[in-house]
Amino acid sequence: MSNPEVLAILILIVAAICYYDFGWRRIPDWLNLLLFAIGISMQGINSWHDAAIVTVAAACVSLMLWFVCCLHNKITGRVGLGLGDVKLAGASAVWFSPWNLPVYLFAASLSALIYFAVRYGFNRSDATTIRVPFGPFLGIALIATWGLEHMNYLNLAPQLERRHVHTENILLGL
Repeated sequence: MSNPEVLAILILIVAAICYYDFGWRRIPDWLNLLLFAIGISMQGINSWHDAAIVTVAAACVSLMLWFVCCLHNKITGRVGLGLGDVKLAGASAVWFSPWNLPVYLFAASLSALIYFAVRYGFNRSDATTIRVPFGPFLGIALIATWGLEHMNYLNLAPQLERRHVHTENILLGL
């Protein structure tokens, strides 16, 4: 598949996530699984090594956000980040380089803050009781991060010198 086709599929999945999360404050597991499966297969087309790396990064992102979710719930007694959001962030992490994860989380947080400020205003006294779903903003950040990475505008990975070793040299002991 070419990049425009993949982008169209990604936009459709994110649109469905927005529909469910804004409508019912739930992100269906099948959407997260679909997002993960397509993302990991796209990585696997390039290199199974890359697919393994982004899978480990996705697991780390999921665990980190699950810890934040549990910690916030324990401290405040309220749910601040749903498990659907945690799974969505993990599924999204397979779509781009692990080096771009901070950009992804920043873009999601910034877009959510902008939405909140525009939608509810700056001087709301009940701002702490308003619930805003985070899934749509994770989705928007995914599209932005993936798109910028594939247009070569976003590459935070350090450039390492690659040494090509040929199989026959290894077999011959050279």
